[in-house]
Amino acid sequence: LRLNPTDETGHGHLMRMLAYTGQRTAALAQFETCRQILQEEFGVEPDATLQELYREIRDGEFATPTVKGADASTPQHNLPAPVTPLIGRQAAVAAVQALLRRAEVRLVTLTGPGGVGKSRLGEAVAWAVLDDFADGVFFIELAPVRDPSLVPSAIAQALAVRDQDSRPLQQHLQEYLRDKQILLLIDNFEQVIDAAPRLLELLRACPQVKVLVTSREILRLRGEHEFVVPILAPADAVELFVQRAQAVMPAFRLKPDVVTTVAAICQQLDYLPLAIELAAAQSKLFSPLAMLDRLQDRLAFLIGRTRDLPDRQRTLRTALDWSYDLLTEEEKRLFRRVAVFLGGRSLTAVETVCNPADDGRITPLAIDVLDGLTSLLDQSLVYQATSAAGEPRFMMLVTIHEYASAQLAG
Repeated sequence: LRLNPTDETGHGHLMRMLAYTGQRTAALAQFETCRQILQEEFGVEPDATLQELYREIRDGEFATPTVKGADASTPQHNLPAPVTPLIGRQAAVAAVQALLRRAEVRLVTLTGPGGVGKSRLGEAVAWAVLDDFADGVFFIELAPVRDPSLVPSAIAQALAVRDQDSRPLQQHLQEYLRDKQILLLIDNFEQVIDAAPRLLELLRACPQVKVLVTSREILRLRGEHEFVVPILAPADAVELFVQRAQAVMPAFRLKPDVVTTVAAICQQLDYLPLAIELAAAQSKLFSPLAMLDRLQDRLAFLIGRTRDLPDRQRTLRTALDWSYDLLTEEEKRLFRRVAVFLGGRSLTAVETVCNPADDGRITPLAIDVLDGLTSLLDQSLVYQATSAAGEPRFMMLVTIHEYASAQLAG
């Protein structure tokens, strides 16, 4: 709606969302906003569909979703409410929602590099499927947790499950959840990856429980369904930049003379939402053209000053530090060495350059190169493409390549 305020479909979606969440007055006010815009721009009234939606909300006839076999109240949840619009993720939300609605799917892991928007997508999906789970949807934040043995405690805290006797807390959780139809949204699992088997135990003991995980690394569990969170489409990336720029500088407009520059900024940032948000927040200080020039050193330039950002997302560098620190020492060495390549590289090339025969100049790796690349792939630090000949090629986002090069330079 920021880019096209006259989009009646968009106004209708927003009215429905507000009505679904009990904000009837705000939904009616949104209709009046749409009516005023259409009158000023075209001298017309909203179309019949939007007017009918307005009438249903006004007269209390608008049907909000209910859970089959449950009362009309909203299921329990502790989900954080969004404070900014979700841009460019409608297809991803629908795809993950469809996955979770398949009876045989019990565990879905949203993966991708730091800053791609896994947490935000997970929250949006959780809101979308709230009415599918009669006993609720619960959010468990694992970013502060470093000890895998504390994961059951974090889940128990979110569910208000008490450890009342000497039995293991995992057992209390399984007893509590055994007959519950619940979705657990577990955020930032990568640094406690050794706790993954506990999730499998929970799923085996509790047949109606489903788990949606966000992690920079797949869990490698049987029954796991990985959903790789994509970077934003170019148009969505530009929309995100404009929205965040206007938040700090309301006068910012996407004029014809800056469209190409903003698009180039988004491309330089690999269409990563976090990087785009950090850049757009600098709009008070820099014009898009000046900003594009400073992106030659993006890791130093992209610093966030928003107080509510987690520490790991205050700068693009710290977001990547978070992933790098989770690697083993040998994986770090391979990651640094892969930085010598520009563009894609074949497995043979990586083996030849990154782990040559011991000639006294480069210390051989203590891991198999294919195993190491697979680990980097699983941890979202490289991605795989296919050459014209059908051979796999290992690629890095430009932002991650710059970080790896800095690590290689020491």
